[in-house]
Amino acid sequence: MIRFSLPTAILLMSLATCAWAVLPDWITAPPHNEHELFGIGEGHNLEQAQNAALKNIMGQLRTHISGSYSQEQQLVNDQFSERINQSVSSSIEQLPISQYKKLNNHQQGSSFYALVSVEKALLADTLAKQVETNLKKSSDTIDEKQLSGSGLEWWMKNRQSLLSQYASNNRYLEILALMGAEQKSLTTRQAKLGETIKATREQACLYVAGHPNSDLRLAFRNQIVESGIAADNPNCPYNLKLEDTTQARMLFNQHTVTLSLNVLLTQNNRPISNQNIVQTGKSVTSQDMAEKAAYSIIVGRVRQEGGEIITKLLLH
Repeated sequence: MIRFSLPTAILLMSLATCAWAVLPDWITAPPHNEHELFGIGEGHNLEQAQNAALKNIMGQLRTHISGSYSQEQQLVNDQFSERINQSVSSSIEQLPISQYKKLNNHQQGSSFYALVSVEKALLADTLAKQVETNLKKSSDTIDEKQLSGSGLEWWMKNRQSLLSQYASNNRYLEILALMGAEQKSLTTRQAKLGETIKATREQACLYVAGHPNSDLRLAFRNQIVESGIAADNPNCPYNLKLEDTTQARMLFNQHTVTLSLNVLLTQNNRPISNQNIVQTGKSVTSQDMAEKAAYSIIVGRVRQEGGEIITKLLLH
């Protein structure tokens, strides 16, 4: 075993620390100019570092835009909007950038660093093409609506992709404007798409009919909202009817009530699909308490399942 004297060991540690601490200036102070965007990335190999640098460029732009949901937040509830926003943020940083320049790289221990740049004009062209692609996809999807028998079912199947494409385009157009490369024709088409989506969603509503148990009705109403569907239009052609029956008996000296809840989806009072939920409630006090226990458990299940029950009914 090799032993170092204390001064030698301290010197070696000091050299190692200094070697690790010193990084090239382009890492600590990246270059910048008005015609290019620069990104720095780190990875376990050079390819990973370069990919991270490209994502860094898009990430810089994403943090400089307003970050608001703009029009699409008005189309859906906050929870559904958050899922859309997360998807959009990811898609922006994953957007492939072609014709970038590899300016520099550096290895420090097991880490690799890369510096890349892209001309703003080339990036603007990439973003404009992506907006055009999304507009075309959205237009094709909306055209398919004419072939759908149920507008609500069509909305459930396509709302995620439509709203993601729409929200992504809002971000891309904001980035283009930030870079001074605003595309007025694309902005106009995007605005028209927003109007179409809003009108489509207003038609794709679902209203929960009245029920003696207000907690049960509210649980289903909230599930509809969490699914990105308008839920408060009593004149909506789509209704959710909650039909229940109970069976009471004494079992092992306990009041036992079996609650059978038929969740019926109708369009203009015509049944479309249904789902049956059965739950048992127990109480040593009374039949009424056992029935309340059964309802309480079902309400908890509905709240816990998010939009699963609604999705199953619509995509039967």
